[in-house]
Amino acid sequence: MSLATTMARPFVAGDEAGQLLADAAADRLPRVVVVSGAGGTGKSWLLGRVAEALRARGQVVVGPGEEPRPARTARTPLTVLLDDAHRLTTDDAASLRRQLRRPAGRVLLAARPAPSAPAWWDLLADLPRDRAVVHRTHLDEADVARWVHHSGPDDVDPAALAARTGGLPVLVGASLGRSPAGDRAVRAWAAAELATLPRPAAAVLALVGDGVPWEEDLLAEVLATPLGDVVAACWASGLVRPDGTLLPVALTTVAATLPAARTHGWRRRALSLLHEQGRVPPALARAVAARGADPSAAAALADLARARVQVDPGAASDLLDEAVAAGAPASSLAGLRARAAAGDGRVDLALAAVREHPDGQLAATLLAAAGEHRAAARAVPGSGAAALVGALTGRTGDVGPDPDDTQARTAAALLATTCPAAGDDVTEQALASLTRAQALAPGGPAALLVDSPAAVGAVLALHTGDPGTARQLLTRALATATGGPLLTARHRLLLGWSALRSDDPATAHDHLRAVEPGPGRRLTARDELWAAALSLVLHLRTAQESSAEGWERVRDAVRAHPVDLLGLPVLAELQVATATSAEVHDGAATAVRVAVAEGSALLAGLADPAPWSAGWHWAAVRAASTGAAAGEASAGLDRAGRHGSRARELAALGRVWADVLTGTSEPATVTASVSRLVRLGLTAESRDLAGRAALRTGPGRDRTELLRRAREAAPAPGARLSGREVEVARLLLAGRTHAQIGARLFLSPRTVEHHVARMRRRLGAGGRADLLDRLSRELDAGP
Repeated sequence: MSLATTMARPFVAGDEAGQLLADAAADRLPRVVVVSGAGGTGKSWLLGRVAEALRARGQVVVGPGEEPRPARTARTPLTVLLDDAHRLTTDDAASLRRQLRRPAGRVLLAARPAPSAPAWWDLLADLPRDRAVVHRTHLDEADVARWVHHSGPDDVDPAALAARTGGLPVLVGASLGRSPAGDRAVRAWAAAELATLPRPAAAVLALVGDGVPWEEDLLAEVLATPLGDVVAACWASGLVRPDGTLLPVALTTVAATLPAARTHGWRRRALSLLHEQGRVPPALARAVAARGADPSAAAALADLARARVQVDPGAASDLLDEAVAAGAPASSLAGLRARAAAGDGRVDLALAAVREHPDGQLAATLLAAAGEHRAAARAVPGSGAAALVGALTGRTGDVGPDPDDTQARTAAALLATTCPAAGDDVTEQALASLTRAQALAPGGPAALLVDSPAAVGAVLALHTGDPGTARQLLTRALATATGGPLLTARHRLLLGWSALRSDDPATAHDHLRAVEPGPGRRLTARDELWAAALSLVLHLRTAQESSAEGWERVRDAVRAHPVDLLGLPVLAELQVATATSAEVHDGAATAVRVAVAEGSALLAGLADPAPWSAGWHWAAVRAASTGAAAGEASAGLDRAGRHGSRARELAALGRVWADVLTGTSEPATVTASVSRLVRLGLTAESRDLAGRAALRTGPGRDRTELLRRAREAAPAPGARLSGREVEVARLLLAGRTHAQIGARLFLSPRTVEHHVARMRRRLGAGGRADLLDRLSRELDAGP
């Protein structure tokens, strides 16, 4: 114990130890003091401090069997100090009993947990009940941080120090100086401690370090030898943390002590036994596999992956890679690898794996999500995935029973209801049904879906001018992780578009940044289309110019994804962007033009359903450069308007737009139309219409009024709060912090700060209290 005493620094953790020292200084100690704990926890150091305090008060402290001078014992109390009391001999115990029979006799004892120490346990039973017991253990990170603050260098990282030393006081003290001598002392202490343990202890520690449970019977069977008190001795050594894991220095010391071949044999035996019981530690399987191809390790890793693919597909994917590296046939695990990779959002790997395995349902899901519609429909004819693909592309067919894909089937059926000559009631019913379906959608990474009811409903809501409903559906989908990583990016992108439609580009940017794929990953073709378009439109609206890179990305994305019903809103925006931008990449313009023609043909084949065709034809009006082209697009709106009030209103606005382009519009009519566009939530369009009309109106009062209306339609100080700002304001009034608001609304704290700052400017608020008061009045006033 001398090494521990010299290495430990003057630090006391825990109220018991501090109270013990205070009682010693005040001479309030009971007759018996026992300090227990594993090796290296500072027992000897603490007893030494107590002895120093007693000697400072003139008391006599001796070791067992030592006789003080008779002249002093007559005048002063006698205290006997015994370290490593668990090693007590029968003679030592007898001597202690004699010394305690003296008047005012006291004993200080330090011991490790030791179940087989009869002399020690007999002595404890005979000692007076007037005793204090202090238990020493490993330090936690907070204790280490206090120690560093008290006596360590300023540049020491307490968390790293705690991790490196396991919080064992003897090692923390030696490591504080970070000198080579300290490192050598740490290694020497661990080697010396290991050398004092019974012979099988190193093997036990090696197995436990690989994740084998602390089960004496199991360890004895693996090592083919009785263990006796070996397990208890390991725990008492200090090499093991209270949670049963080994200190880092214990792992390296044990590895340097045992022959690698013998350790590998024990590991394989343990793996075989635990695999039979269905409880293989991943670290053990990996340790066996690290020595080369091994059928038992490969089988264990594959089984671990099967058990985890539903709850942690990323970990399952890694385990499957390791299983193949250990010798498992890749073809036999292809389906499982595809499901794990898909659940982890790695679409490329999932598609590569699923093409090697005849899992039709999984193939259909992945192919449809990746935009390979025809291949998805062929994978499982009549499935829910095929039904959704058919509804998206206008090629509906019979749908057979498919209990594993009810969400795709639900989305397909509800999508189909919007495709006949549907009116406002049908659209509202479809949105309500999709909202209910989303509430029942399975959450978590295991639920692989072609598309979610939330996404389908959000696209429909966006296309029919209802970004609030879209945001509500998508926020719930993100909160429940509907569809796992495969749909997380889709939901975030649609939230970005909802923010853009609500005139909130900052939030749109925030969602766009959140879907940027990490290394080795990419967006699906569908998500890349929406992301490329959102990035371009945001750039155009905020910078008033476009970049060649942005247009090239749009070109590639449009070419990669087939035209379908749910892609029409983004194609509509791109149609407007290509028509109104000053500089457009030729390839992008051609790609968009071809896709728009396919979209028009798709709608014509479905008899121009109003929920989808109204927004489509409205985009054509906005993209028109001549009155004739705008009039032709307005005629499409007239046809759609037979089945929906929104389409009828857009048709009337389209005719005004055409009149503006031909120079035949009346300023009063344009002004009224601008107001109607704002009421429909089309603020960007209202600015565009007012601006175009002002350019075609001569100087005078009418032109001034139109320019004023264009400015009023833009977000500016004094404007009313946007839908997102209302949500932020409600949470702010509820006492939430910026971080809590961001977590609730899936925004970064910085974006929340932006919203708060903009609300403060709009409302003319001073401090925080004034802002909260104004927000409360604003929300109470209502719309």
